[in-house]
Amino acid sequence: CSTPTGGPITRRFFAPHPVVLQVGSTLFVHGGVLPSHVEYGLDNINSETREWLMGGADRPSQKRAPPPKFLRGADAVVWAREYSARDESRCDCDTLQQVLGSLPGAKRMVVGHTIQDRGINSACDGRVLRVDVGLSKGCGNGDVQVREQQHQHMLSSL
Repeated sequence: CSTPTGGPITRRFFAPHPVVLQVGSTLFVHGGVLPSHVEYGLDNINSETREWLMGGADRPSQKRAPPPKFLRGADAVVWAREYSARDESRCDCDTLQQVLGSLPGAKRMVVGHTIQDRGINSACDGRVLRVDVGLSKGCGNGDVQVREQQHQHMLSSL
């Protein structure tokens, strides 16, 4: 976390928001949801992340707690890259299908975290949308892109 847990910016802008969010049939996550995350529970991940981010403000002299396990390491919900490989054939489509099949109504996942040189794109027969276009000057300075969904059809603009 670039701002300290329990700090005013973290408490105001980061802690109130979920790490994983399902809206209708679309699951949104920074890195990727893996079977271990589904098994642990997405609600648990969101509430425990919120608690961790809020922590520390009331106890500045105490050592800050480490992030929960599901936020650390290559398999973390914010770091996972199983569905983001540039070479689409290297995406773990079987695991993606397992995850989506485990979440009622989920049909697709939208992920960031891994810059896509060719812009917003999809893999695994459209079941994963990779939307990190490297927008910041420190990470690619990419162009703004938008992907609009109307019903079940995807339309690109910008």
